[in-house]
Amino acid sequence: MSPGGRVFMVSLYLMLIGATALFPGCNGDTQVSVDSARMRASAWKEHPASPILVPGRPGSWNEMRADTGNSIISYKGRWYLYHSGEDARQIGRIGLHVSTTDRIDGPWQVMRTKPILGPGAASSWDGRSVAHPAVLRHDGVFWMYYGGTDGRRQRIGLARSGNGIEWKKLPGPVFSPGPAGAWDAGGVMHPSVVHDGGRFVMAYCGWPEGRSEIHARIGIAVSIDGLKWSRLSEEPVLGFGAKGRWDEIGLLAPRLWVENGRYYMNYSGKEADTAMSSLGHATADTPDQWTKSANNPMLHHSEVRYHEIEWATPVWVERRWYLLATAYFDRGVTTLWQEVIR
Repeated sequence: MSPGGRVFMVSLYLMLIGATALFPGCNGDTQVSVDSARMRASAWKEHPASPILVPGRPGSWNEMRADTGNSIISYKGRWYLYHSGEDARQIGRIGLHVSTTDRIDGPWQVMRTKPILGPGAASSWDGRSVAHPAVLRHDGVFWMYYGGTDGRRQRIGLARSGNGIEWKKLPGPVFSPGPAGAWDAGGVMHPSVVHDGGRFVMAYCGWPEGRSEIHARIGIAVSIDGLKWSRLSEEPVLGFGAKGRWDEIGLLAPRLWVENGRYYMNYSGKEADTAMSSLGHATADTPDQWTKSANNPMLHHSEVRYHEIEWATPVWVERRWYLLATAYFDRGVTTLWQEVIR
């Protein structure tokens, strides 16, 4: 089978063209049958090649982390993996690894030794740090939504590219915290954007003023042009779990996709006792009405060899689900998980 014939639509940032499901940010040219309903009940095991990305050398831009906000696109027979990195001063930047073959487990090569997107000027809205890329292709152009901060407030911005490597930022954020008193007035981050055939849809996390970002919940916004966004609801569409549940105090890192007009989302949840993250799943017929899976959590932090696990970016390839997930020992790495076929 040729590489083009094995390009299966992936996560984080898909588009739906006609009746064809394209997985988040991936423009494949082959129609495939995707079983998204299987996601909620699947068991998972870590792939032998995991972790697939690890931090850089001491002094590098990603010496502490090579993980969060993974966004993957199949482009010209290779995988383009966008991810956050962080240095010892906790300054975040965004990098790119590209697979040397069409295999999801790599091997991976750094496209550049330097990040492809960094903080703006010191006085700008993203002058302190950028992170959590959400990449899709729309009308032949790469779109990257990302989180940025000036050190005080977190917002969401947009950069665009013709080749997926050279990026140009829009001058200001495209999505900002809500008004005073709103549930997301404290900050917004972790965008996940798809095009559902009629409009752009963004899942994001937000938190109120006076709370930290680990106490976020998940909201939905929509846009016709990808630039001007409107919230679908004045309240979050996914809220905290019940007392003692794995997602009792925080919901973060949504990963959104669409298949046959139905919406799917993976997300991270934090428990109260440890504040550690685990992975969950939710579904919706319309993007403002979500139902958490009864089988949650998909993968609990106590079941893995890492301190915690989050950012469940889904990839459908060769009729099996894979997850790109952030995990931590002392530093952040990108791990690869595969569905256990029963």
